[in-house]
Amino acid sequence: MKKVIALLVILLALSILAGCGNRLGGTASNEISIQEWLDNKGGTESSTMTVTVKTIVNPVLAIVEDEFGTSVNLFGVMVDGEFMEFEKAGISEGNTIVIRDGKYNEYEGDVEIKEATLVEIK
Repeated sequence: MKKVIALLVILLALSILAGCGNRLGGTASNEISIQEWLDNKGGTESSTMTVTVKTIVNPVLAIVEDEFGTSVNLFGVMVDGEFMEFEKAGISEGNTIVIRDGKYNEYEGDVEIKEATLVEIK
């Protein structure tokens, strides 16, 4: 009987630790797809998107695509709170980038992400 109780206590402790690990370190994610972003007309605070830069149309406008093949316009990026052109931010065609907090913007009939903060260039 003592062995069964000890085993149950160990299993309970492990399940609690596993739950804490998910909340603290990374399996729970605020990562959203472009389609989710479009459906919500913007992301939630601190949501991130991992996208690939397909085409840089001009210094501040690019077409980006997520892993599901959904694409949208990206209007510049914010680096340290400052709006920046792609080249100055070190972004070129083919780069995979992580952005967060992008605002939904309808511009001339197209939807674009604006004021997105650059988190990482992969």
